[in-house]
Amino acid sequence: MAVYRRNAPKLSPFHFMALPGEIRNKIFDYYIMGALKSSKSQPRSSSAISPKSRHVAAAIFPRWNGPVLMRVEGLAALPLLFANKQVYSELSFLVFSKLDRVSIGGYPLQYPDENPDIRWKLAYSHLEKQPGLLKFTRNVTVSMPCMREDLHRIYWASLKLKAPKISIQQHNTWAVVPGLRAFLSTFENLSELKIVVTTEDRPAPDFEGLLPMYDICGKNTTIDFVAPLGIWTSWVSVWSFAWEECLRKTGRI
Repeated sequence: MAVYRRNAPKLSPFHFMALPGEIRNKIFDYYIMGALKSSKSQPRSSSAISPKSRHVAAAIFPRWNGPVLMRVEGLAALPLLFANKQVYSELSFLVFSKLDRVSIGGYPLQYPDENPDIRWKLAYSHLEKQPGLLKFTRNVTVSMPCMREDLHRIYWASLKLKAPKISIQQHNTWAVVPGLRAFLSTFENLSELKIVVTTEDRPAPDFEGLLPMYDICGKNTTIDFVAPLGIWTSWVSVWSFAWEECLRKTGRI
């Protein structure tokens, strides 16, 4: 018995990129809102995500052992980013327009005489590829490079060797300041700057080298002094006092 099948109508492909840009952006906005709602970092009790309750942050870590690491928190996965270059460009611009804060740094120096400015510039070049991030970000946190003497001792102990003594003159505490200040000037709406300085078991450095960073946002710049292991030590107070004295000496407070 012969079976006759009606030919199925041929469907023409839907050209998403042929839609007007305004419509594509609207679709992307709904897509991003879905990622916000399904993100594990958002409170489960919230049934709706309002602009005021969003907590989307980007963190970038300059490091030697591998490429620059960038992480975005507060969003679920966005597979659509991998569709093509144009979709990535348009969607990532909208994603980064919703950031609450950008964090830079947080990776300790590997060697006492290391110049951290080299790998920090790689981080800047990575962020410069995201125009939405530079255009809309208002809050930036910078964790200044630090020499972790405890990690230095652990490393040499793992080799069963005595750790060489670190000289204060071996590393420039503020080596990244000129390049960092120039990079931060490319943020169009930067209004609040937080600088995290990790203290060391030694007298405070010359904080005049940090003043160009303070001057970016002036009184809207916060300097936080922290201990390497998160345990308060008297050096935190010593460094904080030295910083306040520097501000008074230069007429900034």
